[in-house]
Amino acid sequence: MRGSRFILALLLTVFLTWTFLTGGQADTSQHRITAIAVSNGTVVASFGNLASGTLYRVERRFDMGSNQWQAIGAFVASQVQTNWSDVPGSGQSKAFYRFRLSYPVATNASTSTLCAEEDNVNVALSGQVKAFSIEATHPMYAVSNSDCSANFSNCPPPETGYPFTPLVAKLFDDGVTVVEAVRESEWWRPNGMLASVDTGPAVTNMHYIRLYRKIADANEWPQFFVLYMDGNLRLIPHPPQGLSYVCFGSSVIVGPAVVTNRPIAEISAVRYVSSSNAVEVMYAGGGTATLDVSEVTRTNARVRVSVGYPTTVPFATFRSMYVEDGNADSDHVEWQSFSGTTNTAPILTYPGGEATEWFFYRSTASVHNTTAPDIRISIDQL
Repeated sequence: MRGSRFILALLLTVFLTWTFLTGGQADTSQHRITAIAVSNGTVVASFGNLASGTLYRVERRFDMGSNQWQAIGAFVASQVQTNWSDVPGSGQSKAFYRFRLSYPVATNASTSTLCAEEDNVNVALSGQVKAFSIEATHPMYAVSNSDCSANFSNCPPPETGYPFTPLVAKLFDDGVTVVEAVRESEWWRPNGMLASVDTGPAVTNMHYIRLYRKIADANEWPQFFVLYMDGNLRLIPHPPQGLSYVCFGSSVIVGPAVVTNRPIAEISAVRYVSSSNAVEVMYAGGGTATLDVSEVTRTNARVRVSVGYPTTVPFATFRSMYVEDGNADSDHVEWQSFSGTTNTAPILTYPGGEATEWFFYRSTASVHNTTAPDIRISIDQL
């Protein structure tokens, strides 16, 4: 998962040595320096056999015993040949370089609010990824009742949207999975998306699709997945024993979305493929995604996203609500760094940065959407 890392150690004045390291062991099987030179204090290295288009981060240190690496740049690899250079500076007789995969970066653009129906939590994830997962799990504390009622106190008047003719169209029902497409009477965008199943005809101008799945040990078909035409994905597990339903809460924008107060990854068409339990997504700005929606139980629900869209802007954006502890859909984030360390922070003061996994959760029981799930976003493939 963390990919190979390798270090080039060199004596600038007399000797030039280099070693590839993977987990502390020499390894030249995956990455190769094809040429290297030092001229007038400039280090130049050429690489071959790198995955084309992959972003590598370059870090440097001058003390062999130090654990402090300084990020000094990055380069995008070419499959044929990649060149990279550095000027370590005068007075340095030895420099050590580490080249590693550049991991996704989170940018926290969250703001404070008093409105419990505003998505003021906004964490954008950027990086060159090929696949990631979104998992919804029940809160870590015990919940005895499910209250999903809205609270519009301290909220500004809603903006007027565009009018539509409302419609709920059942597109699929095989006794286990039900797929519906929904068009609201009013929507914040002037158009909807096409929605279809398998090779069937598409319904037009739909604002979202929703999926229901039978619980394995009950004759119940709760809703567990919603995908909106603006890219927002909402996910919940099946309700635990003793509850008839659980609340939706936080959402994840799946697709290329620029960081704004209300990000959007506009979808032009969706198609549910019944044979693979997958939702195929086509974006209005270009690109596709395949969402595997086969996994939902009383414990968790997971969507595996295969990325076929541009990742020059954030590939996913976590959206939620936080007024205060006890009135929030998410109040903390735990993240896993590329080195394996785990860190936590309150959601509004989360500093962002590189990570391979983010867990957005509530540490305090909330009066808002009492059973809404915690959300984990994991990088599956770079």
